[in-house]
Amino acid sequence: MSLDAMEQVSQAEQRAVERRAEAEAEAKKIAVDAERQGRELLAATQERSDAEGKQRMAAAEAEARARAGELSRLTEQENGSLRARARTHLPEAAHYIVEKVVNH
Repeated sequence: MSLDAMEQVSQAEQRAVERRAEAEAEAKKIAVDAERQGRELLAATQERSDAEGKQRMAAAEAEARARAGELSRLTEQENGSLRARARTHLPEAAHYIVEKVVNH
């Protein structure tokens, strides 16, 4: 093999080593970028999920307050109705108590 041919082979080998190093560096950069993008995407997804969870919780609390208010109103209405019915029986109850006390 001539000296010129050996030089060409050596240069080709050197270029191959350089290309491989460049390719490895590029692959490493791509992997680092992909990992960074993945972390950013995960953080953004977590933020959206947290915001959505807070929004749903607020909506559920508002619905619960509304329902509790409605139940309270219905309970007060029922209490008023029961009191009114009880008042209609007061004369009977008083008469019954007086009879028990007098006849006893």
